[in-house]
Amino acid sequence: METAIKEIGLSWKGRNKSFMVGGIMILGSIILSASFNRIVLMPLVFGIVSIVIGSLTAGTKIFKFYPKHFVFQPSAVHKRLILNDDLVSFEVENRKITIHYNDAGSNKKIKILKEVITQEDVDVLRNTLNEIIVNRVGE
Repeated sequence: METAIKEIGLSWKGRNKSFMVGGIMILGSIILSASFNRIVLMPLVFGIVSIVIGSLTAGTKIFKFYPKHFVFQPSAVHKRLILNDDLVSFEVENRKITIHYNDAGSNKKIKILKEVITQEDVDVLRNTLNEIIVNRVGE
């Protein structure tokens, strides 16, 4: 198995968002249960599911760069492998990052919010994608 050259993980905000939402849902369930003198299950279940999802994605690296491809993995179950030769372009805007690539002859894109990775990692991502495009054009 190849070793990743560069890895970009979630920021603090990206890692802990589902924990915060889950905690708010569980707290809301407790408050509603106390006020109605009945157990309110729906927010409790959503809160527990949100915390479980957060624990699964806490250590996930969003981008892993290898010599001939890179892997985009926004969650524990969703993974997309993109060859360096298929990368077309990318845009870093105010709130989002868009990566355009070809997959089996069709144009596709990946969109992620900038807030899920740190600003330093945004710079690393920008430089790495630039290197991939420049190296491909130079060949």
